[in-house]
Amino acid sequence: MSEVFLSLGSNIGNKVEQIEKAYIELENSVGQIVSKSSFYETAPWGFKSSNFFINTVILMETELSPEEILVKIKEIEKSFGRKKTKKDYEDRPIDIDILYYDRVDMSTTSLTIPHPLISKRKFVLLPLLEVVRKINHFRREEVETMVYCCGDKSKVDRVIECK
Repeated sequence: MSEVFLSLGSNIGNKVEQIEKAYIELENSVGQIVSKSSFYETAPWGFKSSNFFINTVILMETELSPEEILVKIKEIEKSFGRKKTKKDYEDRPIDIDILYYDRVDMSTTSLTIPHPLISKRKFVLLPLLEVVRKINHFRREEVETMVYCCGDKSKVDRVIECK
């Protein structure tokens, strides 16, 4: 079994409900969720919108490869109604990113692991730190350092505690 950290976000519709439905879809197609962060409310990052995001991070165990996970993620996003109409960031019902996959370091035309923007996104780092602390993961010090060094000054508020 491999470990994969995923970041989930939504800023259209019932955001919490969509993320919870995405958890079910991910468990049906990717693997078992081992740990989840709380939900965090955040401003859009990289584009302007009046719709705030709900973001979270999960750790899953999977037998799939990173490329297979990416295919499943894109299928889930499409099933939720996500349409890419612009080259840049835009509002979306669900967004799922692969942050880490085991200790893999890879870069292809369609996938880079670790995710290249982790260290710049406080809305990813804070929920990720919550998960790695919860399970005392080997990436804990790395994530703590990224949080400390992150220049992102966006407001990120924990709004729903993880159960």
